[in-house]
Amino acid sequence: MKEEKDPSFEENDNALLVERYERMMAKGEHHFYDVEEFEDIMDHYMAFGKIAQAMEVLRLAKAQHPFDFDLMMREAELLAVSNKPKEALSLIEKVEMVEFNNPDVLLIKASILSQLGRSKDTIECLKTAARMTKENRDTIYLSLSYEYQNLERFTDALRYLHLALQANPANEDALYELAFCYDQLERMEESILFYQEFIDRRPYSQHAWYNLGNAYSRLGRLEEGIDAYDYAIIIQDDFAAAYFNKANLMARQKRYQKAIEVYKETEKFGFADALTFYYIGECFEKMEQWDSALANYRKAVAKDEFLADGWLGIGIVLDYQGQHRECLSYVQKAIDLDADNADYWYVLAEVQEKLENFEAAKQAFERVLALEYADEDVWLDYSNLYFKQGVTERAVEVVLEGMAHHPDKSDLYYRLTAYLLGWGREKQALEMLQLALEFDPGNYNALLDYLPNASKLSSVVDMIQNYQQPE
Repeated sequence: MKEEKDPSFEENDNALLVERYERMMAKGEHHFYDVEEFEDIMDHYMAFGKIAQAMEVLRLAKAQHPFDFDLMMREAELLAVSNKPKEALSLIEKVEMVEFNNPDVLLIKASILSQLGRSKDTIECLKTAARMTKENRDTIYLSLSYEYQNLERFTDALRYLHLALQANPANEDALYELAFCYDQLERMEESILFYQEFIDRRPYSQHAWYNLGNAYSRLGRLEEGIDAYDYAIIIQDDFAAAYFNKANLMARQKRYQKAIEVYKETEKFGFADALTFYYIGECFEKMEQWDSALANYRKAVAKDEFLADGWLGIGIVLDYQGQHRECLSYVQKAIDLDADNADYWYVLAEVQEKLENFEAAKQAFERVLALEYADEDVWLDYSNLYFKQGVTERAVEVVLEGMAHHPDKSDLYYRLTAYLLGWGREKQALEMLQLALEFDPGNYNALLDYLPNASKLSSVVDMIQNYQQPE
């Protein structure tokens, strides 16, 4: 394995080495470098993504050291990053025939196999490497976990993450991957217990506190999540992601002003990205501070013009301000960026309806339904569009379709009662009202609020009163 250098000198040494190499190439000269020096020069170019320059260094290195296996291993790595994994695999397998006891060869081979999507072969390769060496065991176990995740074998992935942390409790990636695997296995309570026990042993691990906060968040234990993020921030006061997630939980608690203050803390650490401004805008929107909401949504899309939610946010605020026509272009921009988002089409439908563009509204509602929008409200709103236009038969058809999709939602039964009454079908309406009352007697205001005139019909009032009497 390559000998470790003192990091305090390595950077300057490499810079001088690369400078000397580049002067040599510029002058067309040829000087001797040992293999390690060539590798350092290649590392420099690869760090900046300059693969072609690294390949040029490799060609010169091979000319000076034609039978060096370290250079053959490096060539396999370069072929892999050049998107030539099959050539890389063929080469590393030749090296393996000679260097069969070298775990570095197996690790390079495993990386190439993973690139080729051969997860099972990768796993066997990594397990063999782990048996050969005690060095970097945690990174090998972490790689094994990734491969098991690719196979959706999350229990096995979790086991290797635990092994990684046993080998190196400071492995931050393993801590984060654990959270993902526990989430995939729907074992979040177990995740909390793990992080709590980990913190008992390493109380100053900000990453453990952060992941504990995430686990609490997923389970809706918001105050405990905020406390966990606070501990992460106490340990590392520039932990921007902890501030961000803490603010998210405060917003979920409807503590919008406080959430805004915490979101703004992330600006001190250069973390204020498009999403941060978007969420600040959303908090202002919830507080009906329209100008501030609009300003932050605009900052969001200025930072990321592809943030569809930001464009939608601008549209929604303009809609709240009564600027329905101005709103349209922003909602359409959001749809252009994410055409399969049913929420965006729903907003478009409602705005088109306000502008009395009824055909456009109907088309938008149909798109919402085609995207299988989950909430029953769309059936209520879409059918209402027809009812208000006097096309009651179609309104009835739409709400019946909604009932087929949501047979357990009493609002649809009460709404159908209203449409039948409005259509002059009182007998059918009373039959539907009876079904609605049997299903959910406490929700009768869903009828009376929508169709106040129904309260003037004694048959309706009597039936409602019968279902409200104590048993």
